[in-house]
Amino acid sequence: MSEQNNSYIGVMIVSSSRWQALRCWWTRAPNGRPNSFSYGFWGSETSIRFPVVKLTDYRTQSEMLETSNNPFALATLAHFETQQTRKNAFMRFESKLRFTRSLYIRGWSLD
Repeated sequence: MSEQNNSYIGVMIVSSSRWQALRCWWTRAPNGRPNSFSYGFWGSETSIRFPVVKLTDYRTQSEMLETSNNPFALATLAHFETQQTRKNAFMRFESKLRFTRSLYIRGWSLD
């Protein structure tokens, strides 16, 4: 899959003995499942392979996402609601309010 057809955010976490990479990648291709990234410069190349989790795989599992303690579950729900309320400002506001309340209910705060 061409890098030009995708957008991504990459985060690399490095500790004294290990490193982990988290890549949030979005694509308009419904069947796109990129599982690697590489780039080269002046004859050198760096690449990484990673497991794939696609948010659309969870579209039908909203009940499970709502009851999960995983923060990515809430972010996934927020993403789905953003897509559904794209052209309705009032519904989008209500969705943001519901999302914010659910964070407080789970014990998250501004701190």
